[in-house]
Amino acid sequence: MKGREECAARLATLRDRMPAEQPAQQVISLDDSAVRSPAMTNAAEVALFRSLFRGREDVFPHRWENSTSGKSGYSPTCSNEWDIDLCAKKKRRGTGGRTTCGDCRHQAFIPVSDDEIVKHLRGEQIMGVYPLLPDET
Repeated sequence: MKGREECAARLATLRDRMPAEQPAQQVISLDDSAVRSPAMTNAAEVALFRSLFRGREDVFPHRWENSTSGKSGYSPTCSNEWDIDLCAKKKRRGTGGRTTCGDCRHQAFIPVSDDEIVKHLRGEQIMGVYPLLPDET
């Protein structure tokens, strides 16, 4: 029991060394009215997003994922994607050849719009940014 008595004595010594009163720590909560900012409107959120993520306006990439192979990536958002009559990716599927959106004659890229950004902010799609502008700047 000597070990236990030594530990108890050591603990008592450490407690005696502690200041009688700990300085109050200031904790800021997001619920504090001084910290809380007014809610942003949808238009303000879209404007903020546009100011932070700038790139091409004529097209944007969307994220895709193949659950079978586990592959994922980004490709241009096209209104004709996977359309049986128009999308070249669907037509060449299984032939061993690979057709990209850049090769397709039926490109109908969707431009960046406030509606597309709202879909991204709601989690309905994952947008990317093409930072290289059409004039290669």
